[in-house]
Amino acid sequence: MLASDRVWLVSYHLHGAAQTWYYALEQDEGVPSWECFNDLCHLHFGPPVRCNCLSELARLPFHSTVENYQESFNALVCHNANLEARQKADLFMGGLPEHIHVDVELREPQDL
Repeated sequence: MLASDRVWLVSYHLHGAAQTWYYALEQDEGVPSWECFNDLCHLHFGPPVRCNCLSELARLPFHSTVENYQESFNALVCHNANLEARQKADLFMGGLPEHIHVDVELREPQDL
């Protein structure tokens, strides 16, 4: 994708405070370059000062379905590159409700 198209595409998908922030930025300064937009996003919305992705993964709540839980789990597990396949499987099973967890654990999965 061309760098000139990136800002437009990303800005199209912004919501809430990020969308309002971008529209104000665009009105004040025009459409920024991708590099400038990237820097300003990090400056304004920046990554958290501390992020313990493994802790988030271990405390991931199960809300509705295994499919939804799996999507949330996969979104977090990709930020934990040093985990072995068995560790990922154990973390996944640990977050399942007891009645599902028992059935899955009896199958002794070695990976996701």
